[in-house]
Amino acid sequence: MSSLRSIHSFADLLSYLADELDWPVDEYDLDELTFDYDADELGLKAEEAAKLKGGRIRQLRPLPGGQPWGIFFVEFENKTLPVVVLRRILSNLVTKKRANAAEAKRWAPADLLFVSAFGETNNPEIAFAHFYKDPDTSELPILRVLGWDGGDTPLKVAHVDHVLRSRLNWPEKPTDHAAWRSQWAGAFRHRFTSRF
Repeated sequence: MSSLRSIHSFADLLSYLADELDWPVDEYDLDELTFDYDADELGLKAEEAAKLKGGRIRQLRPLPGGQPWGIFFVEFENKTLPVVVLRRILSNLVTKKRANAAEAKRWAPADLLFVSAFGETNNPEIAFAHFYKDPDTSELPILRVLGWDGGDTPLKVAHVDHVLRSRLNWPEKPTDHAAWRSQWAGAFRHRFTSRF
């Protein structure tokens, strides 16, 4: 639990993912592990791009096992998670019905994981965000978030740590994509509210 409270940057988060969740990221630094996308590559308007620190997001390079997930690290200037900006990013990363073979890699909405940092620089809120789309409705995908910050109670931080360890640990069989999707999606049970 105390290791969650020591995360203040994506570099700290990578250490946690490697040491506590067995993600195979421990031999690289953030720049070696990621591709950068500029805000304009993701179709963001100028006012939306202004909410991104550095005007970019980072995609975790595919890791062993044919990783079905698109994993993105996003730092926001805002004190709160800007859901509209995440939705815009989502819409530019998902597979379209009439996909163009020349387009960049795309995913199903349920195969995208956003790891976001926002709020105070010295004490950011960290949130793992996942969109869930009910296939039986035409409603927009629902944002579900698992996150914490330095002001959370020890009980909440312990709960988040438990869910991360039990659900977002790297799978033993990364080639079993159905099990992997089920395991990770199971971490996201609560709809996003202004205070998750």
